Amino acid sequence: MKNYLVYQAYGSIDILHECIYSVLSFYKYNSDSDTHIIIYTDSRPYLQSYLGQAISYQDIEQSQIDFWKGEIDFIHRVKIKILQDFISRYEGNLLYTDTDTIFRSDISNIYKNIADDKLYMHQNEGRIGHEDNTMMRKVNRFFKSNVITERIDISPAAITNLSMYNAGVLGFHTDQKHILSKSLIFTDEIYPMFPRHIVEQLAFSLYMQTSGPLHEAREQIFHYWNFKEFRIILKDFFEKYNNMPIESLIERIENINPQRLIKPKLAYEQTRGMQRIYQKIIKGKWQMPAYEL
Repeated sequence: MKNYLVYQAYGSIDILHECIYSVLSFYKYNSDSDTHIIIYTDSRPYLQSYLGQAISYQDIEQSQIDFWKGEIDFIHRVKIKILQDFISRYEGNLLYTDTDTIFRSDISNIYKNIADDKLYMHQNEGRIGHEDNTMMRKVNRFFKSNVITERIDISPAAITNLSMYNAGVLGFHTDQKHILSKSLIFTDEIYPMFPRHIVEQLAFSLYMQTSGPLHEAREQIFHYWNFKEFRIILKDFFEKYNNMPIESLIERIENINPQRLIKPKLAYEQTRGMQRIYQKIIKGKWQMPAYEL
């Protein structure tokens, strides 16, 4: 049974750099893997200049991206449509990751579990009904106070008792394509009523949990969705090492590992009240750690 790793990388050069770095991190820990990597992109030549020909590139144009946004014009709907397109072409164990991810270890066990009908998302962010943050509270109260169309086969009461997962990683066998069709219906129905960026994430969270054993991938994959400051470092890195063989690039990626560089930012964001005010005045918000390209 074949293993696949899928990305969507189009538009901004920052997204392309994230994708390249993520693939390099995959190779670092999975050098003996027979995983087939597929990137949906509008920038094949640029990606190939760093990653070479071993990867499959599925060319997409802006017109296709706009079509996949649908009538609701929702950018995160594109992820669902890309995965539906993938399943129409391939069969096997599918692992999708956002570009702003890095691999921390070998993931062969993830693929073995997917072959056994286990499911993966990146991280459990808490039960919706617990309203642990502002967005979770808005989601919970929306479903408590609105009548949901019959096309959505999960009740508001059930949604309250389920958890929100980070959708930066999605893992499932292509036989479970119903996850995508149900997530698409949910997104198309809910987004016009509740136009928030997390609707696609919520859809995957709900239908993955109700489709089989759902596991976290955070031990094997780090998702730095809250570290846009890393993009300038990636830009400098790839400008410096343009035309360098991929083996040499892999040797250097640890120098700028975002899991290390993000620590001061996370520490600052965990401070509260007067402690944060003091740090902001005396030291500034936070400082990027020293690194060498």
